[in-house]
Amino acid sequence: MLLEEFDPQANAVIDPAMVTTPVENFPEITVSCFSGKLFDSVLSLFDAEKIADLHSAVGLNPVYRVTYKGRAFAFYQSYVGEPLCAAQYEDLMVIGSKRLILLGNCGVLDRSIEDCGVIIPTAALRDEGTSFHYAAPGDVIPVNKKYREAFKEVLKECGYPFVEGITWTTDACYRETREKVARRKRQGAICVEMECAGMQALCDFRGTEFFQFFYAGDNLDHSSWEPRSLSGNARLDDKIKIVFLAFELGLKIMDAHGGKQRDRGDLLFTVPTAEYVEEIRAYRQEFLDAGDSMDGCGPLRRFADPAEWLREIETYTDPETVPPGKMQATQFICVRQSDRRIVGMLQARHSFNDYLEKYAGHIGYSVRPSERRKGYAKWMLRQGLDFCGSIGLKRVLISCKANNEASRRTILSNGGVYERTVYEPTQKINLQRYWVDLSVPMPKEKDNKDTEDQ
Repeated sequence: MLLEEFDPQANAVIDPAMVTTPVENFPEITVSCFSGKLFDSVLSLFDAEKIADLHSAVGLNPVYRVTYKGRAFAFYQSYVGEPLCAAQYEDLMVIGSKRLILLGNCGVLDRSIEDCGVIIPTAALRDEGTSFHYAAPGDVIPVNKKYREAFKEVLKECGYPFVEGITWTTDACYRETREKVARRKRQGAICVEMECAGMQALCDFRGTEFFQFFYAGDNLDHSSWEPRSLSGNARLDDKIKIVFLAFELGLKIMDAHGGKQRDRGDLLFTVPTAEYVEEIRAYRQEFLDAGDSMDGCGPLRRFADPAEWLREIETYTDPETVPPGKMQATQFICVRQSDRRIVGMLQARHSFNDYLEKYAGHIGYSVRPSERRKGYAKWMLRQGLDFCGSIGLKRVLISCKANNEASRRTILSNGGVYERTVYEPTQKINLQRYWVDLSVPMPKEKDNKDTEDQ
């Protein structure tokens, strides 16, 4: 079977970076829906600014910057069907999108699901083709592992009931036969749509965060087809409100990541995505050439292919997928936006194992050898501490080599209090342990470029 010929090579003969260029200061979260009527109705509620165009044979597809509750989002209309839906998001990742929240209509295979009811897919049956170009062959792909609980909080806060279950992703809406519907129901599917499996596979492959949910449309669980609210004009006001659930989820994600540009002009502290693949490669090589340790980079040293590193660090974000012996962690990069150069990396560990508790602590970080003594480490560590506070940590442990005076000053300038020095037997080095109490206000920031290293 041709669909079994999955090739894990990240680069293809034609890559989106060959035909698309980045947009500076692109919003960190993108929201998209499929219905043209719904998209236009929601867009009209914003003072929107067009920031990009997606190109295809059917014409230009504009991408807008909108502001919701003081936060910037990208907003665009996705095309129905996986091939163009996935291809345009490939382009959008190069343009600058880091996370996508996608919503759309679906048919229901369970008549008890009310019209316009919210559905959260937990897995997708891969009755299509696109996903097989981004993931190894298989009948099912897990979806929405990362932000499912956060979205449930949004629904609870906004008073929306919901159902969870498996979705059936198909390429052919006119081939949903009675026998296939019955078979998919036996496989556990509660709804059917045309994009979820491929979009999840794409974003997993590229190391980009993705969340999708549906609002229930037509009913296939009946003796005859029931269109219900499938039409774009049907229950439009209800659908508009449902779109804003995506923006509410985006706010929660932003707050959780703390990955927003702050007060150092063109520095961005954010999670790494596929758009930075070449910069990640160059960052790693500079450390190898310098014979320096890659602190705060996770397993980057052993991954020559940055795309593989992105997939690996994604497993660290969910307690259910963390590699054996490791702990949940969030990886960040510090990007100088004027030239899109990665100047530093930081890893924030959510909890301890024995090694982290004794030696490495909650935060590891490094600054690119050619970018040191510019104040980047101090600013980056401050953002890392903010993130630790956002996930509920009250005290944060940071360690540094006893002979690394610059790093010691960086930690002290961010409120670190020296505890003791310990001997780390694997590397045969002395490490100084510092605690930062997040309940104590941070020291006033000064422009001190000497507090800089790793």
